[in-house]
Amino acid sequence: LGGLDLQGPGQASAQEEWRGGQGDEEDAAPPWADEVTSLLVGLVLMSAKTYLKQELLQEGLPEEERAQRVWDAPWALIVVDDSRRGCLEYANKQALEMLGVSDFVDVYDLAMYDLIKPVSEQQQEWLWVQAELEEKPERCARMAQLHMIPVSSTSTANQADVEVVARDVQLFCVDALGEGGQSVGTAILIRDWSRSQ
Repeated sequence: LGGLDLQGPGQASAQEEWRGGQGDEEDAAPPWADEVTSLLVGLVLMSAKTYLKQELLQEGLPEEERAQRVWDAPWALIVVDDSRRGCLEYANKQALEMLGVSDFVDVYDLAMYDLIKPVSEQQQEWLWVQAELEEKPERCARMAQLHMIPVSSTSTANQADVEVVARDVQLFCVDALGEGGQSVGTAILIRDWSRSQ
């Protein structure tokens, strides 16, 4: 994200620790407990307040508690970087469940476009809403539905058989710190979803 080396919640080393790879599980860091994830969550929350005109969490929470609450939130949150490919930089627990995985390591090398249902109408709608987001002065956009595929289907031939339907989807720019911050990514906030076959 705009020069930040983000690898998702907990970055790879913290993810390994969280899974018990480098010590006792009691001492292992949860996937949201690192400085990079806390910073990204803070940027997302500030940008949501600016562009969606809403607070996703109550104000005044300590940084670590904010990161934990976003991780455990009842809504799905995905953040993609500002690269041409739009790679996933963050997914909270609800988003990972929606995508059919339990660990960010399973999705960190994917682009959001990889998760859009491989039907030309769905992919065109995704490209259109991204263009709208870049052009609108409000720097946010809404989709009634977003048709996606679980991660397990991204590499199989049966992609059309399994579908995740995300509903009440809001996209908004995530800005860097500072006055008139430059956009460093896009947040995708999903209030409801279902999986079908």
